[in-house]
Amino acid sequence: MVSSVNCFNRVSLNCNFNRKEWITTKVMNEIMKEPKKSILITFSRFSASPQCYSHKSTKKIILSLFQSLYQRQIRGINTYTSRDQHAKYSMYCSREDINRLCKEGRLKEAMKLLYCGDLQVGYVTYASLLQGCVDTKALAEGKWIHTHMIKSGLEPYVFVENNLINMYAKCGSVNDARRVFDKMYERNAISWNTMITGYVKQGNIEFACQMFDEMPEQDLVSWNSIIAGYANTGDGEKALGYFVRMLRAGMRPDRISFTSALGACVGIEDRGRKQVHSHIVRTGFESCIFVGSALLDMYAKCGSMEEAHRVFDNMPERNVVSWTAMILGYAQNGYGEDSLSLFYQMLCAGLTPDQFTFVVVLSACAGLAVLENGQQIHARIIRGELLSNVVVGNALVTMYSKCGNIVEALLVFDKMPERDVISWNSMIAGHAQHGQGREALQLFDQMLHSRVKPDDITFIGVISACTHAGLVEEGHRYFESMTRDHCIIPKTDHYACMIDLLGRSGHLGEAEDLLRSMPFEPDAVMWGILLSACRIHGNVVLGKIAAERLLELEPQNVATYVLLANIYAAGGKWDDVAKVRKVMKDKQVKKNPGFSWIEVKNKVHSFTVEDRSHPQTMEIYMTLERLAKLMEADGYTPDTNLVLHDVEQEQKKESLSYHSEKLALAFGLISIPHGKPIRIIKNLRVCGDCHTAIKFVSKIVGREIILRDTNRFHHFRDGTCSCGDYW
Repeated sequence: MVSSVNCFNRVSLNCNFNRKEWITTKVMNEIMKEPKKSILITFSRFSASPQCYSHKSTKKIILSLFQSLYQRQIRGINTYTSRDQHAKYSMYCSREDINRLCKEGRLKEAMKLLYCGDLQVGYVTYASLLQGCVDTKALAEGKWIHTHMIKSGLEPYVFVENNLINMYAKCGSVNDARRVFDKMYERNAISWNTMITGYVKQGNIEFACQMFDEMPEQDLVSWNSIIAGYANTGDGEKALGYFVRMLRAGMRPDRISFTSALGACVGIEDRGRKQVHSHIVRTGFESCIFVGSALLDMYAKCGSMEEAHRVFDNMPERNVVSWTAMILGYAQNGYGEDSLSLFYQMLCAGLTPDQFTFVVVLSACAGLAVLENGQQIHARIIRGELLSNVVVGNALVTMYSKCGNIVEALLVFDKMPERDVISWNSMIAGHAQHGQGREALQLFDQMLHSRVKPDDITFIGVISACTHAGLVEEGHRYFESMTRDHCIIPKTDHYACMIDLLGRSGHLGEAEDLLRSMPFEPDAVMWGILLSACRIHGNVVLGKIAAERLLELEPQNVATYVLLANIYAAGGKWDDVAKVRKVMKDKQVKKNPGFSWIEVKNKVHSFTVEDRSHPQTMEIYMTLERLAKLMEADGYTPDTNLVLHDVEQEQKKESLSYHSEKLALAFGLISIPHGKPIRIIKNLRVCGDCHTAIKFVSKIVGREIILRDTNRFHHFRDGTCSCGDYW
């Protein structure tokens, strides 16, 4: 130590030498002799010597240096070693660079600096590196840092070990996190909670509960994790059971506790929901915007829109999350118009929608098939600079597809800067719904060439495209390739698509064989598809078998009775039709009313059969009468075989004249300027007579008519339909 002090005396005599650099080097040399010694002890030995203060500038430099070193030591980052003493000081500065790069999200650069500098950094720097791995989900890099930490000889410390557990858990390697946890000499609440949360996010609630029970003392974080774990796995009863246990243990819930408990309330009886709501009110959390949003979201998911709106109205403050939750609730419960109305109220309130809000309202537009509203929202997305967001882009593709504008959907898809598997699936499904089977298959090939791995949803779209285009051989090939080429095991939806493909194309025997040879029991959907195919091809025997099996599974399914009655009526078996209608009456099964709607100037107009409630009813009926004369002159003959009543021919013709889609079409011809397509949506399958009639109308008026039913889109132009009469 004396030699160092003597050196300081020489510093004051040598004016030509850089005093600050020289002192710094000497101090670092002294510290390096005993790196584990406290900086304060070393400084006290320097300050004990009067020679240390022989020069005022020397005193100032030493004080400043030791203060800086002490601050770094108490953060745990002064434990480093190196062969070259001058390099030690420069490397110390590099650690600051590593921390900075990690904060800026430049993990690979930080690791390169660590590797090239051959540093042995301290706890805080390792923590920064590990957090960088968490932010980028870089598991491989995290393992390399862990190895580097072990090789550095750094003594285990609970702070950095907790960061290791957190990194492994959040990067999806809970087993590695558990290995670190098991080897820890000392654990704190953070150690236990990080492991519990890791298991919960992995979906392994059993191990999470095991750790929860072994935890020396549970805190609020651990209780919240277990409650959220059960809520996320759909076990609301157990989640609420733990919530009650937490209350009995004397824990005061926070907003996270209530949010998780409310998530658990979906799907349980109303009494449990009310009890949680009452506890929220008693503890004063109803005014919390996060809890309030979760509360209205819970009621919306349970279908209680009145309660949800009451919570929404009573919220002292609303943000984008609460508005979006309410808009989503209306959309999911079939109130699309209310959903859009609330969206415009949100805009009037001065709030700026985020990507989630736009996705919800675009979904509402798709459900209603209101293209004009969707186009206006598209414009807002462009102004909000959210067009590059892949989730928003996917929602736009779906909206345009379901609103009948497949050309615009393809334009949005082509302009997307980034596409994920959902983007490709949405566009393939869009082509399929519009009967563009070849285009869907070409797009699937492009998807494979783009090295995007298809999933099970992709093949539902691909096989559906084959179904709507009648591509039986191609459908077989893609169905077989699922397992052979892509290691995807077909599910019930894929078998249903194949049965639909075979049934529509007239291969009823093959469709029945596939249905009976599946690795699982056929459900009501599959028997319904086979029954529908029997109606198309007039197979009474197989249709009766399918109907019987379907009624065993769903005795109150009105569609089964209607399809069976249609099959009997097409074969002229009116006695059997009467029997079916009698059974429906005895079982109080009522047919769902068919209705069609059309959007004109941002307003939706709905029609039912023989509807006379519209303000322009007289004009609508006069238009239909005029069109009927023109169609008959052009060769149109009503298909009275589709009428399920044994009545006179004139009565049958009369009943076919005013179906809901025809009323919507007449209103569209009156209200929509010439040159614009007329877009109609029907809640049921379009009847054969209406399909034929609309083909004639498209030729007579020279306009494009787009009709969406439950199966697909029909594009009518110049007397033909895009389906080729195959639907």
